[in-house]
This record gives sequence, C-alpha cells and structure tokens, in this order.
Amino acid sequence: MSNALETNTKVPMNQSKVGVLVFSLLLAVGTAFADVGGDTRDAELKHFDKELNVVYSKIIQRLNVKGQQKLKAAQRAWLQMRDLDCEWAYRDKRDCLIDRTVNRTKELTDTDFDAKDGEYGAIDLGAVK
Repeated sequence: MSNALETNTKVPMNQSKVGVLVFSLLLAVGTAFADVGGDTRDAELKHFDKELNVVYSKIIQRLNVKGQQKLKAAQRAWLQMRDLDCEWAYRDKRDCLIDRTVNRTKELTDTDFDAKDGEYGAIDLGAVK
C-alpha cells in the first residue's frame, strides 16, 4: 500500500512537461545576461545602453544639422546628469544607470520632432530593433 504523500504528489505527464519547458525558458533567459557570479547588471546595462544608442542614432539620422547639434548637446548634458545623479541615488550605481538609461530611451522614443524631410513625429518603434 502506498502512503498518502506519494499519492498526492504525483504530477500528470503534461504538467511535468510544461514545468520542464518553463524551467528551460527561465534558464535560457537567465543565461542570456549571465555574468561571473550570476550578477547580470553589467550585461543588462550594456544591453540597454545599446538600445539607447540605436534610438539616438535613428533620431540623429532624421534631423537636420541644427537639430542634430541640439540633440547632441542635450544628450551630453543628460549623460553628465545621469552619471552625477547615480553617484548618490542607489547602493549600486549600475542599478541607477540601468533605470535612467531605460527611461531615457523611452523619452527619446516618445519625443516628437521636426525631421529634415519635413515630417513631424517620433521615430517608428518597429524600426528601432
């Protein structure tokens, strides 16, 4: 006779497969940002910085020379403010840098501007990635 614990802990075959699939996906996502010791912040910062640079580049390409100069000045000022702000704001500066970089990417993506082709609007999100 089997004990009650064994009877109640049996998992149907399809739930078991789903569990393995979910675990595999989580493992894959976790290793995508894997770093020595399991700290993913450096890889995350690199990823989000790359996304910001893609958005910035897309906008710069659409601006006339005067608009490019203004955005470059604004971005330099933002970088300086971000770095100074992150010196005091978080226990680990990388957390702050990630947060501020993600927010800046969204700000740039959501900003409407006059493009050199005469169009007015924000960049196309589909074209960013």
